[in-house]
Amino acid sequence: MKNAVGTLVPVDDTTVNMSVAGAAGEIISSTADLDHFFRTLLSGDLLRPAELREMTADPSGGGWGLGLEIATLPCGTIVGHAGGTRGYRTISFHTLDGTSQVPVDWTDWGTDADADAGPAALALMTAALCPA
Repeated sequence: MKNAVGTLVPVDDTTVNMSVAGAAGEIISSTADLDHFFRTLLSGDLLRPAELREMTADPSGGGWGLGLEIATLPCGTIVGHAGGTRGYRTISFHTLDGTSQVPVDWTDWGTDADADAGPAALALMTAALCPA
């Protein structure tokens, strides 16, 4: 958020009840929890193979399986999810076998401060998941 003179200043969201955002704010977790969940999901320990294939396929061409975001990097397909609520953002993407993972959490400085985070997140995922 910018103050009256146009300087970017942080917004204190620590007193906001995040459950106001519904499912986006209803979980308290860590990046380690996300890694564990996705590693277990993608290893086939939670779903039957046919269900996991449906979840990691993009039949519409819109970048979504059944609940997972799907993206293509130079080294192949990755799956995961991104989301957030006022003040907080998370991205968590993984190789299809779950062996390489990139979970990132950050705190916004304002309601639109992360508008340009997409290119940086993509660069981070590419560097981490597509080693040279």
